[in-house]
Amino acid sequence: KEAVRLDPKFALAHSALGGCYVNRVLKGLGEAHDHEKALAAFNKALAIDPKLLEARMHMIFIYISTGQKPRAREEVELLREEYPNDVGVHFARGYLARLDSDYDRALRSFERMVRLNPNERVVTSYNRARIFMYQGRYEEALDEINQGAKMEPDHPMIQTFRGRVLYYRGEVDAAARILEQVLERLLQDARAQRPVEL
Repeated sequence: KEAVRLDPKFALAHSALGGCYVNRVLKGLGEAHDHEKALAAFNKALAIDPKLLEARMHMIFIYISTGQKPRAREEVELLREEYPNDVGVHFARGYLARLDSDYDRALRSFERMVRLNPNERVVTSYNRARIFMYQGRYEEALDEINQGAKMEPDHPMIQTFRGRVLYYRGEVDAAARILEQVLERLLQDARAQRPVEL
């Protein structure tokens, strides 16, 4: 917001602001009008720079959320042709393929992400684990989770999906303990970020 305030013609700042709103929704922390705020920010970015990759890539999530999946598919494949080595494009492609139940394509897209940038292991791990969980491939899901946990053992999404996989595997008590710990940590973080009233 500050970058946009300082330079209203800074397209990448508008796009980044929109990306923040989209990611809040994707992570389950969004508010009622976050997609509308994201769309407004992306429209400003694209009005300044119609070819801006970041804004175009994030618009895929807006298309998905507004029932425009064919347009999302078209845009993600176009971006894949234009930017074959962009990690964000492969994430969007994998996300959309998962929603389409095209699990093989989704797994390949997420795996491509980590080949392009090994630092994406955490994100790819919980996304791939989710797909394996849907398919009842619980051991493979846990293997993925363990790979991500090597980088960030306490990452809330890694732990959340560990709990979910254990639940579906029948280990309800272990799953409940993990999910309770995740919620407690998130509550502690939220309390720590609450502004002090004077």
